[in-house]
Amino acid sequence: MTGTRIRLLRSASLKGSVFFGFPLPDKASFECGERLEPIDPALSGTDRQDEINRREYTINKHLRKLCAPVWPDTMVLVGWGNRRAHIVLGLVACSTGPPDEELLPKEEEMRKLKEIMAEEGFTEEPRWFLSYC
Repeated sequence: MTGTRIRLLRSASLKGSVFFGFPLPDKASFECGERLEPIDPALSGTDRQDEINRREYTINKHLRKLCAPVWPDTMVLVGWGNRRAHIVLGLVACSTGPPDEELLPKEEEMRKLKEIMAEEGFTEEPRWFLSYC
């Protein structure tokens, strides 16, 4: 199995697990956030950064709400790898060892999830993420 290695920053109880999900790259997240909750262009410095950070929660909640009818157990994982932050809309978590492919969404569910994510601007394919401490 191949996957992107990330060091989890949150959800410490899930360290040492593997996750399957959609990466949420910065550019797509920013564009989604601008649609959902535009930031006042007059804000700058820490005020602007505080709004961007607050908006991340709004984006994550929005994506989870859209995907819940198809796949209710979504989670948002924040990690770090290759010198950059990774945010992942996780669909499946497995303990270390070979992941159980049976846990993945079936073909029709996966098609619907990909459509939802693409409509929101997230076009990267879902994949495995390997966590480490």
